[in-house]
Amino acid sequence: MNLVDWVYLVPMVICSPCLLLGALFLPKIRIQLTRMFFQLPPALGPAKAHRVWVHAASVGEMALGIRLARLLEAEHKGLEVVFSTNRDTALDLAKAQGFFVCYRPFDFSFLSRSLVKRLNADLLVLIEAELWPNLVKQAERSVPVVMINGRLSDKNAQSYQRFRWIYRPLIGRLHRIFAGDQNSAERFTALGGEVQGTGNLKLGTTALPEATLVDQLSAQAGIKPKDFVLVFGSIQPQELSLMAPVIKELQGKIPQFRAIVVPRHPDKRAEFQAAAAEAQLSIELASKTTYQSADVFVVDQIGGLTALYSLSHLVFVGGSFTNRGGQNMVEPAGLGKPTAVGPYTDNFNEPVHLLQEAGGLAVLKSPEDLIGIALDPNKLHSLSTQGLLCLQQQQDHWKQVIEVFNEIISHRP
Repeated sequence: MNLVDWVYLVPMVICSPCLLLGALFLPKIRIQLTRMFFQLPPALGPAKAHRVWVHAASVGEMALGIRLARLLEAEHKGLEVVFSTNRDTALDLAKAQGFFVCYRPFDFSFLSRSLVKRLNADLLVLIEAELWPNLVKQAERSVPVVMINGRLSDKNAQSYQRFRWIYRPLIGRLHRIFAGDQNSAERFTALGGEVQGTGNLKLGTTALPEATLVDQLSAQAGIKPKDFVLVFGSIQPQELSLMAPVIKELQGKIPQFRAIVVPRHPDKRAEFQAAAAEAQLSIELASKTTYQSADVFVVDQIGGLTALYSLSHLVFVGGSFTNRGGQNMVEPAGLGKPTAVGPYTDNFNEPVHLLQEAGGLAVLKSPEDLIGIALDPNKLHSLSTQGLLCLQQQQDHWKQVIEVFNEIISHRP
């Protein structure tokens, strides 16, 4: 065991009675502990060409990792991309796209060493803030480790400075760092990191979803050519309640109006049903049926959000009227779709500012503001074109990343 292992182990031993009780009586804790310590993936044989391993903790990071995978696959015939993650939703997203994906075990050195050996990759890619000391140390012994969209917040930067004896050697082991913003770039550099480029990769245009998935969801949602489709993406049950008057009014003003809801958490079906019932909206769930005639069609499934965005005429991105910091509004804007959010978007200050300044994003003060946008063809066109143009101008960051990856992969045996 190394020093980092002891740093992990001491508090774990102190908390072990609580962990044991939680494992005995709380299934979620028991499942999580099993994944962290006893659920390693099967050993993968040698790749036919090259294998890139991407670690993406959350759904947003997984979406970014999948985009990287598609770009690399287009550049290198036979290249294989595998994923590790920490979240069920991110794992489901990667599986839905046909990738091999596993849970990352706890960062003890022996578990990280086993994971590196089992995945047998030529390159490890970390996304945003996933710096695990033992994982990086064990991987770097055999393969280059690259971080993309690297983030160091004010809070994390203070912690990194306080524990420089851990993080400075850790950051120094990274082959390249592509920082997500200038502040992070400066902080990584101060800690000895080799920063190759700066730019938020989430701000590029969005890769088109697979045509077969688009067709499948279009048929399931019963979308007709003349329908006006308003997609409420990644929303909370409370936001459906807030948007109910908007849906009712637009139903009366737009012929063939369709409201399609994609929950942030698909397992909250009962809460969406309750919210719709209280607002006197009829509702149908994609997990139960294809669309018949309800006021709201809820696509309570993982992996279809981008495809549904591509079918929309207007998008509202949730988490922004319930003070949750918002969800990813770049994805629909990057498809050229008129996009709106509520006032609470603290998690996405940079893209919101960029898109709003360009005239490519509507920030609503109230849910009713969405009605005026939906009824104004000029506004819809302006949001669509300006948002897409703004994000197209950010595309050069991806080109730089892919060039470096091409160089690394080409030098691997």
